[in-house]
Amino acid sequence: MPRSKIDEYVEREELDFVEDESNTDTAYERNFLRHEVVPLLAERREGFRRAAVRSVGLIEEGVDILERFAGRDLDRLIAAASVPLPVLSAVELSGFLALDEDFRPYVFRRWLSRLGLGLPTKARTDDFLRQVADGSTESAVESVFEGVSILRTRDNLLAFPENVFSGWREQKVLLRPGREFEVGPWTISLAALPGEEAAAGEPVEKPKKPKKTTRKKKADQVDQVGTAPVFRLALRARMQAAIRHRRPGDRMKTAPNRPDKNLKDLYAECGVPSKLRAELPVLTVDDRILWAAGIGWNHELIAELDRKCFCFVSSNIIAGICH
Repeated sequence: MPRSKIDEYVEREELDFVEDESNTDTAYERNFLRHEVVPLLAERREGFRRAAVRSVGLIEEGVDILERFAGRDLDRLIAAASVPLPVLSAVELSGFLALDEDFRPYVFRRWLSRLGLGLPTKARTDDFLRQVADGSTESAVESVFEGVSILRTRDNLLAFPENVFSGWREQKVLLRPGREFEVGPWTISLAALPGEEAAAGEPVEKPKKPKKTTRKKKADQVDQVGTAPVFRLALRARMQAAIRHRRPGDRMKTAPNRPDKNLKDLYAECGVPSKLRAELPVLTVDDRILWAAGIGWNHELIAELDRKCFCFVSSNIIAGICH
């Protein structure tokens, strides 16, 4: 809208207004364009103002179409990602790399925007996406954007708070009903089953009753409490345990009918990124693994414990932020 139209409206409606004195200062580029360049172009070419407005409208329309397509592809790639770790969001890598090379930056920036992050420069975006595309299948490419790590793994692009998986310390813990403690992005909770006696002086936290179902559950089947997997465990009233990093020779059994395997193989089977494996915690009882982050429970040890309780591991990172 030209300034003359605004002046006419103000005069007609008898409105009071304040003129910003900096509006006439051509030291600012916007004012130089408005007062020097645009009038010159309008004088030289008839209909310049109308053509410029039309061109801006077409550019906005094109950007809107690109944003819609980028959002559609992003939704598809997020839905296709499967991650064994609690992250803010994940994008399936093969689908992302299948996009046209010129279109990937639009999808990537749309993803960062949904994560609430500011948009990086074009040079930084192009450099990161070039590394993502050029990396080998097992290579890990990582960059930090405003405190959020974006990590390229074998299968996905992951987004998670910087250092969230390494911000914990090895410690000894006492496992007992009613105990809850945090390890990095995980919260580990223990509660006795209804009807079970707790150790002297210890409160019993009764979990919510599971919904009724006509289908008979198997002994090792997982119930659901919110999004946290819940296992019925045999656990003594008090047991000394430890939270530590993995060690050479660590092994566990991920299902009653499966053989035990070393953690390195299990991490690979579960799709745990190799870059993060050394930082993930394991929960041990008598130096035997009870639970390993990114893998799950050791069913061999579960079967040997002799006091029933509920034990589940949930994440205190809000997943699904990009939905």
